[in-house]
Amino acid sequence: MNNVSKKTIVVIFLALLMAMPAAASPSSERILPDSVNTGEEFNVTINVSNYGNFSMVNETLPTGFTFENLVTDDNVNVNDDNVNVNDGGYLLFYFFSLDNFTYTLKAHSSAGTYDFDGYLNDSTTTINGSQSLKVNSVSDPDDTSSSSSGGGGGGGGATGEAFENIASKYAQLRTVSIGADISYEFDESDIMYVNFKGNTNSGQVKVLIEVLKDTSTLVDEGVPGQAYRHINIWVGNSAFDEDNMEDPVVGFRVSKDWLSDNGVEPSSVSLFHYDNGWEQLVTTQTDEDDDYFYFEAEATAFSPFAISAVTEEAVSEDETDQDADEPATDEEETVEEPSTGQEDKQPDNSVPGFSSMLMVGIIGSLYALFRKKV
Repeated sequence: MNNVSKKTIVVIFLALLMAMPAAASPSSERILPDSVNTGEEFNVTINVSNYGNFSMVNETLPTGFTFENLVTDDNVNVNDDNVNVNDGGYLLFYFFSLDNFTYTLKAHSSAGTYDFDGYLNDSTTTINGSQSLKVNSVSDPDDTSSSSSGGGGGGGGATGEAFENIASKYAQLRTVSIGADISYEFDESDIMYVNFKGNTNSGQVKVLIEVLKDTSTLVDEGVPGQAYRHINIWVGNSAFDEDNMEDPVVGFRVSKDWLSDNGVEPSSVSLFHYDNGWEQLVTTQTDEDDDYFYFEAEATAFSPFAISAVTEEAVSEDETDQDADEPATDEEETVEEPSTGQEDKQPDNSVPGFSSMLMVGIIGSLYALFRKKV
């Protein structure tokens, strides 16, 4: 190979080298909710890219925030030894072969605006710089996660329940995201909690409990058994349904005095859900104290509910009533009489032995005629 060709190859190689793009710089981004409520659990997502084979994120938490858990399971670990609710502290996340991870925090118990800081790999690659998160007060149930008592806000409203049938209302607001365990707790209601796992990033979703004075005006029939409490449970809006959640459960309690006064056992207590008819949900007793038995039921959807005690006698009576209500069929079964081996015969009015006597007479006449000819 001559010198000219060698120079040409070198020039081409240098040109290709200069044309190659420079290695992208590592980057990261923190995704926070627009706002949360005091004491609310919420998710934080960290997006990362161009960090090589392995990296680390350092997240500095605001004072008063509590680390709850790591939502993402694969290819990431967390060190939370340096977190203190009184002074914030920081979390160390170690990860590889992923584009993002999510963790759960519990917000400060006081309203205000709080700052988040963090960096990827080293202090020169910051995460969005400094970010702020607003924490709202929970004094207003229409906008936040507080509970309210009394009969306000019923009939003619969004739920459709008659105003005069609502004894009290309770509301909670939570941020729903994919894979997060969401819990709405109601300390002052017989409905103690509503829990599920998020299937979508739905943002803030409200749960409204309407404790009713009697059977919901949205249903057409009474609940089976002895009703302890009628309730409406509404989760989100029309766009948020069972496809947005997994494994929904409802926790509730029943007074021991009520069970004693009505002569029923806690094993007979069930939660019923109404959807074109009452459905008895799988219900399990979970605990008890001096005043209450506590239960959990597997929910299938959310709308009118009832807590009721159904005894075996009540079930039997209900089945009997259903049998009695069934209309008799117009068709009757054909009953075949047992065969006697003889077919039905018409009465025989002939003289017994007449045929035989006639035959004997004919033969005798023929014999006498024959003898005369001979």
